Amino acid sequence: MRAEFEVDESDCVLLAVGTLERHKGHRVLLEALALLANRRLNVPWKLVIAGGRGGDQYEPLLRYVREAGLDKRVRIVTNRSDIPDLLAMADVFVMPSIIEGLPLALLEAMLAGKAIVASATAGIPEAIVHGRDGLLVPPEDANALAGALHLLLTNPTRRSALAAAAVVRAQAEFTVKTMADRYETLYKEACTARLRGVAGRWQESHAVTAC
Repeated sequence: MRAEFEVDESDCVLLAVGTLERHKGHRVLLEALALLANRRLNVPWKLVIAGGRGGDQYEPLLRYVREAGLDKRVRIVTNRSDIPDLLAMADVFVMPSIIEGLPLALLEAMLAGKAIVASATAGIPEAIVHGRDGLLVPPEDANALAGALHLLLTNPTRRSALAAAAVVRAQAEFTVKTMADRYETLYKEACTARLRGVAGRWQESHAVTAC
């Protein structure tokens, strides 16, 4: 995998996963990285964007990569069936979405033990507590995203701490077993409430009959 993407041993690998559509915020991510490149960040890095089935932003994103001089550091790929392998290669998972629910890709990155930078939008803050399980930034804010990425690129200790916390949170809150146990609890509570309601109505009807 590293040979395919020309990743050197010293490179910090960033990974973003999501269709190449505007609401996924890939352009904002590229703008943030262009800011870091212009600031002469001396930490080597590579970005892989796994763009799912593609999207209407594919060509505009490639054009921006070329114009910003990022073509040696950024790869945009589509129709990959090996996301777990890409996650294994990555050091930082980035989700710069403008609009998002609670994305499965984010939960998979947490379970894979990756340091995460994501937008504080919609369902993402339900999974990530800022500063504990990852770093959250305002959506569409390239400067804030650049700052968060700079922190993780230059501070491997912080990166490792966030990655470890993300695993703990994901295993406690977002595994299939945890979800199934919660649904079972909800069903039991609903059944108990219904049975109590039926019993209450039965008692009321017999009380009226007795009168």
